Order: sequence, then C-alpha cells, then structure tokens
Amino acid sequence: MTIRQFKRIQADGLFQDFSWPDGLKDFSKMNLIYAWNGTGKTTLSRLMSEFGNNSEPNIMNTEIQFDNKSILASELNSQGYQVKVFNSDYISKSIAEVKEGTAEPIYIFGEGAREIQDSITDIENELTAEEKTKSDNEENFNIAKNNLEDFYSSKAAEIKTALRGTRIRNYLDYDKREYKKYLEKVVKEKIGAVSKNDNLDSLLKKLV
Repeated sequence: MTIRQFKRIQADGLFQDFSWPDGLKDFSKMNLIYAWNGTGKTTLSRLMSEFGNNSEPNIMNTEIQFDNKSILASELNSQGYQVKVFNSDYISKSIAEVKEGTAEPIYIFGEGAREIQDSITDIENELTAEEKTKSDNEENFNIAKNNLEDFYSSKAAEIKTALRGTRIRNYLDYDKREYKKYLEKVVKEKIGAVSKNDNLDSLLKKLV
C-alpha cells in the first residue's frame, strides 16, 4: 500500500498546521523531494520516523492518506502499517565505530547499535578507571606498609644504640621484632580487653 498524501500535519516546527494543498499531485511509488535548506526536508523525515508510535504527541493530529483510506499516523502500527525512515538520524543511531589502538576501526550496524556501543564503551571506561584506582590504592598501601616497617626498624635501631651504654647484655639481639612486641604490649594495656588473635596491626586500627 502506498502513501498518497499527508492530509494533515499539526506538529512542531514548520508543520504546525499543514494541509495537503489542492492541486498538488499525490505521491507515487518513488518520489524525490528537493528544496532549499531550512524548508523542512529533515523535519519531515524526523516526523515520519515517529509514525506508528502512539506515545509521540507530535503525530497525534497527523493524518495520512493511503490508496483507499485515511489513517492517523499514531495508529499505523495498530493498523498493520510500518514506515521505515533512513536519514542521518538513523545512520547516527545505527552505525557505531569502535577504535582500538592503531588498527582500522570496526563498524557495528543495526538500529540502536550506537547506544549499545556507547554504553559498552562507558562501562569499559568505568572499569578501567576503577582498575587504576585499585592499582593506585594497592601501591599506596604497600608504600605505607613499607614506611611503617621502616619506622619500626628505625626506632629499634635507636633503642639498640641507647642500650649499648647499659649493663643489658642481650641488646645485640634487639631489632624491630622486639620493638613491635613492646608496642603490642603498650597498646593492649591502653585498649584493655582484646582478643588473643589480635596482632599489632589490628590493635593499631582499634586506636584510630
């Protein structure tokens, strides 16, 4: 079945109150519409892409004349008619370009392909950002942990040096392990009741 006329269009833009003029020839099987820029060609194609969607207010008062009957544009799908529009909007929504490195781009075709590919790209970017954040956090954790161990070693060395002038004979065995045991004892006394499984790291966290 062939569209013969747009009997009536009441939509946004240039087609706020359009009626098919008397004397204007009907559409035929194939038609070419040409005009100056800004005269409504793109607007008309976008309006046609909404035909059949009864939730689009823009086409509620648009009436189409077929060979033998007139149908509201919003009722086309329910009447068994479909209008397919291939314009720049359709191309932008249906062709997605995927670029990876220096290789030739990959093109994905299909209605809604761009939205799907954009969604995938967004998720991949989020994952990359999260992985970088995780990597940075792990690096910062390891730096902090090493700094803490260096602190223990430094304090143990200071105590060992101080013990050299005393009568304590086993000061040569004093290292950061002994210093950590001393800290653990002090922290336990400060906190009070603690679990026997608590080590110095877990005890220090309880003090924060």
